[in-house]
Amino acid sequence: MLNERYARQIILPEIGETGQQKLKQCSIVVIGAGGLGSPALLYLASAGIGEITIVDGDIVEASNLHRQILYTESDIGTKKAETAAKKLKEINSQIKINFISEFLNKDNAKEIIQNHDILIDGSDNIPTRYILDDYCKDIGIPWVHASIHRFEGQIACFNISDSLGYRDLFPDSSAAENVPNCAEVGVLGVLPGIIGTIQATQALKICLGIGSDLRNKVLLVDTKTMNFRTMSYGKQPEIIFEKPKNISTIDVKNMINEGWNPFIIDCRTQRETEIAKLENVNLSVEHTQISTMIGKIPKNKDILVYCHHGSRSMYTISVLINQGFNGKYLYNLAGGIDSWSLNVDPSIRRY
Repeated sequence: MLNERYARQIILPEIGETGQQKLKQCSIVVIGAGGLGSPALLYLASAGIGEITIVDGDIVEASNLHRQILYTESDIGTKKAETAAKKLKEINSQIKINFISEFLNKDNAKEIIQNHDILIDGSDNIPTRYILDDYCKDIGIPWVHASIHRFEGQIACFNISDSLGYRDLFPDSSAAENVPNCAEVGVLGVLPGIIGTIQATQALKICLGIGSDLRNKVLLVDTKTMNFRTMSYGKQPEIIFEKPKNISTIDVKNMINEGWNPFIIDCRTQRETEIAKLENVNLSVEHTQISTMIGKIPKNKDILVYCHHGSRSMYTISVLINQGFNGKYLYNLAGGIDSWSLNVDPSIRRY
């Protein structure tokens, strides 16, 4: 039965019987059984991962069904972790499935994460990712991160051997509280399926020790343009830099009225800039292309970066910091142009 079940996988020279045994001996904990966790869990179970732990304190809601493919209408109102565990057991009765119907936090993180070989982040929660980064580093297990936003997603692998971590890519955790999640900005239903499946792929490769594992790299996916791009990043410079500032739209407006003249970067797509934009923008460049425009950005002048809601501008600022820009000159517009329309100038079109 074992050979028959995994025959199409075992026939791959990179896997074989030895590789399939590695998968059987591997233990993976998945934080979040939602849009990202659903496809990842399905493929991990189908691939024959020996032990899977599902962590999620949420319940299934009707609004989940367009993207969280583990669940059906009859599951509405049930606990996600428990329901997901039952579904996976039906898919593969030969593996061990654990479930924890709790949200991960600082108090339970170590107990949940330890005794696993790999962690997959499907939390859709930035503060949780900083907790994951800290505890995975402390415990010593690799983890596969992903995030999604409207039509875009990104994937990265952290804590593999001597690789860098989430805090190296996003050093400023203070801006996290102003970044909206899927419930606030929306998401294309198939997007988490694409990104979550890539997460599962990365986890399988880490377990097998084959291929590229995205260490010190970020895979950027744009489903509107079907552009898949990989960006490398490095450790922060070993000099004392101040952190970038997360600044409200009201404060920006007041400072500009008082004479503040920052270099303004709009890191949205060209289509978005055609819908709405702020005045006096110095540079319009998609966040995925910011590294190609470094020479056009001043290093000793205040820089204000904005996008639609504030997440892509955070990413852009992290790239600038990795390119040697001092955080004391960097300002992230909290809530992006959408907040500007709501709080400063209602004539700016919302989208």
